[in-house]
Formats: sequence, C-alpha cells, structure tokens
Amino acid sequence: MLREFDTHVRLEPGETGLGEVCEAQAENISTVRKESVAPSRPRLRTLSAARLGQIARCVVLAMGILPADI
Repeated sequence: MLREFDTHVRLEPGETGLGEVCEAQAENISTVRKESVAPSRPRLRTLSAARLGQIARCVVLAMGILPADI
C-alpha cells in the first residue's frame, strides 16, 4: 500500500519500467554487499537526476537533518 510521507517518493511506471506505481522509502534504505546482489540484468529505466536529488533530500530528512542544517 502506498502512503504519503515526507520521506517517500512516488515513482510512476514510465519512470521505473515497472508495471505499477511504486515508491522509494528513504527511511528503509539499507546497505548490501555487492557479492549478495544477483547478477546484473538489463536495466528497466534510469531515474532522472532531478528524481535522484529528490530521493537524496528525503534520505537526509529521514536521517533527522533539517534542510536548514545542510
């Protein structure tokens, strides 16, 4: 279920190549070892620099840093 939070970014099918709307949840980012990731496959889509910037700002917000602090 998609929800509207300050740390979520809604991604449309045309942006991701997926068949449905999804969201990036900045508070749920985790690190994984490269060795743990499945072999690469053809990319679905590449997010725009503006969209990546929006997600990055949400990550900063999720870390508890206010925009005035950066």
